[in-house]
Amino acid sequence: MKHKTPRHCTPITPTQSRERATRRRAAAMMMALVVLLVVGLISGLALQAILQSHRHTREEQQRVQAELLADAALSRAQAMLRKDTAWQGESWSVNLASSPAEIDIAPTAAQDLKSTGLAETHVDKVAGESSHLRISVTAIYPSDPVHRAQARREVTYTVSPRGGKP
Repeated sequence: MKHKTPRHCTPITPTQSRERATRRRAAAMMMALVVLLVVGLISGLALQAILQSHRHTREEQQRVQAELLADAALSRAQAMLRKDTAWQGESWSVNLASSPAEIDIAPTAAQDLKSTGLAETHVDKVAGESSHLRISVTAIYPSDPVHRAQARREVTYTVSPRGGKP
């Protein structure tokens, strides 16, 4: 018995079969490209978020380091004034490398800027108050001209008449 093809179905020729296979491959290729595009976009967004987080963390670290440097410079100024009330201030440069491994034998200028902080301290007399001095501190960390944080401190220091602690 011979198998008859129903009237509503026409037999597929080899050319039609190849065309259908080509269309399926093209559709699969388009799907793969869409998937790659979506994965690329998601990866790019994730990388952008990581870089932004890293930048924020670095800025916060620099801000805290500048504030600590300003506090240290203020304490240093008070100690200097306890020894000598005529002391007028200083420019204090501090290498803040956190470990001996970060201190290179011959550091380059860029490496030196990344771990160096600068504190400018000025001492002025308070108008009308002979026993009061104003200590002003501006701390910058790191000494990089672009990526840096700045902290300021200002206090009034009372000079002890007997030369002892205020």
